[in-house]
Amino acid sequence: MGRPMSLVFVAALMVSACARSGNPQTTESSSTVPSTTSVTDTTTTAPVGSYSGRLRLVVIGDSIPYSDFCPGCKGFVDQYAVTLEETTGRQVEVVNRSRNDSANMTDIEEQLIGDALLREQLGTADIVIVSVGFNDQAPWPTDGPCHSEQADTLQTQVAAILLYTDACIDETIETYRSRYQSIFSKVSSLVPGPSVLLALTVYNNAVGYPGIEEVASAEELEQLAALTKRIFDEWNAMLCDTGTANNFGCVDLYHAFNGPDGTTAPGVVLGADYTHPSQIGNDVIAGLLDGVDVSAITG
Repeated sequence: MGRPMSLVFVAALMVSACARSGNPQTTESSSTVPSTTSVTDTTTTAPVGSYSGRLRLVVIGDSIPYSDFCPGCKGFVDQYAVTLEETTGRQVEVVNRSRNDSANMTDIEEQLIGDALLREQLGTADIVIVSVGFNDQAPWPTDGPCHSEQADTLQTQVAAILLYTDACIDETIETYRSRYQSIFSKVSSLVPGPSVLLALTVYNNAVGYPGIEEVASAEELEQLAALTKRIFDEWNAMLCDTGTANNFGCVDLYHAFNGPDGTTAPGVVLGADYTHPSQIGNDVIAGLLDGVDVSAITG
């Protein structure tokens, strides 16, 4: 994660996990936290090809599943693996390839194309969790439909978003649809069936962001809340529609963190950086994953 805060609303996790069946195929997020550049490859049990009878859980995407941003916390990925072991009676191998290098959608797509190890890991996955899109939130690039001045401080980010119109928001979000389509379709084509594919929605950390009331008036904050709600409502609907078309279930972090109407400050579900999940936030996400139907891979 390295770029300044993306103004995004956080919401409740609605899980509509779609398990998929079929023949095997042949083949982070923005914040004001100092940037780091590593990519994780954490396999907690056996290497590729030596896990007969086990379930393989592969995680890819940005730093939302990267639990090191919450020191001492037990991340939702590891919590979910424990639950899977308890409910299925099978050992779970976790391969967490989430990234803490501010990876956006283009970065993840390039990784899916060029990372041979990741493609191999996905080729033997039973469950895949994808977290992507947090680092693509407003303020958007200055040369896009919602063009504005370069926004590199909290104050200029707020000012940029307050200039957005309904038309430019609609046009911008549509430009990302094809990127989600490419990512989800590539994952779906690599993972053997039957499998469970899950996409995490993006949440809004602008509401209640520390210091934001110092750079915007009460009226501007109200306008910002309305604009970002519109953005995240539309973005997550687009994300889930695209995911469903590619056999993904949608895990709705948006309404779990930002409330039923998408306007609640995430507060304690976020950690000290007000970007990544706290222990409470990790527990919330783990609870929603626990409710996912995995009967397609367990019989």
